[in-house]
Amino acid sequence: MRIALGLLLTAGCIPLVSEGGTWTESGIYSKSPEEARKACLETLEKKGFKIAKQDEHTLQTEWKVTLSPHYRQGNRDRLDLELLEAAPGKSQIRIRASRDVNDNPRTPMSEKDAEWISAGGNDALAEEIQMLLKLRLKGVGLDD
Repeated sequence: MRIALGLLLTAGCIPLVSEGGTWTESGIYSKSPEEARKACLETLEKKGFKIAKQDEHTLQTEWKVTLSPHYRQGNRDRLDLELLEAAPGKSQIRIRASRDVNDNPRTPMSEKDAEWISAGGNDALAEEIQMLLKLRLKGVGLDD
């Protein structure tokens, strides 16, 4: 009886971890790091992300918030990108997406009252951005 009750209580819970997502790495692109950087900025802008911090080799977005009226269904995502020079004139991109969930049960639709706790990463988002960058940098043929 206790086990069944425990399973019912935890079935709808989101597992919470303290780290961001795993890094996803692209293949090597026949584009310079500058061209890869430009593609990253354009892709992130099209997906609705704003850049919070950047330097020559890294980009970090602001949190992109998605609220929900349901407890722990509201979330926010942030992307970290590393732009690496794989060889002269070639580049590689690493991406990690961090996700937080809103732990405020009383007013889950209020961004100012949100109580953000880490939910680990959003690997699906990181993989989606990688695929969009691959299409942008290699083209539809994906032949090089």
